[in-house]
Amino acid sequence: MNLGVGVLSKEDSGKTVDFLLTKPVSRAKVITSKLAASICLLAFTNLVFSSVALVSAKLISTASFSSKTFLLVSGTLLLVQIIFLALGVLLSVIIPKIKSVIAVTLPTVFTFFIIGTLGSIIGNDSVKYISPFKFYDFSYIIEHNTYEIKYLVIEAIFVVIAIVASYIIYIKKDIRAVS
Repeated sequence: MNLGVGVLSKEDSGKTVDFLLTKPVSRAKVITSKLAASICLLAFTNLVFSSVALVSAKLISTASFSSKTFLLVSGTLLLVQIIFLALGVLLSVIIPKIKSVIAVTLPTVFTFFIIGTLGSIIGNDSVKYISPFKFYDFSYIIEHNTYEIKYLVIEAIFVVIAIVASYIIYIKKDIRAVS
């Protein structure tokens, strides 16, 4: 989520957004480029993480295991990161003058974590629809060797709505000029 909030808000807080927008590039292209860079960064980081984790597991494990299942479980990290990236980008265009990225992201992510944890403690399964941390159940992935489709659909809908809303708001947003 830090990446999502920081990708657009740092231009505003660093007072470089007016310079960026004087270039012959549309606002849509600016946000598209920043989103593409963020997604590439997440994908690369997760590729390295999953590769190192898989190699380490194969070297250390004493029992056989399915590499596909292992990679599916590792892939949940990327799926949750994409949700928070989309939420972060949306918050960065909605909240004016973000001075500290951590001040926005830490309470948000912590709140989702607490909601998921409390839901697990009290046994409320409907919390799975609210907290991204509970979308992907490891025991389900291990048993069925796939993700639950309904959570992939919920994630896709949320990410599309958040990104489209971010585009609309950013394109129409009034950018402060540096004085």
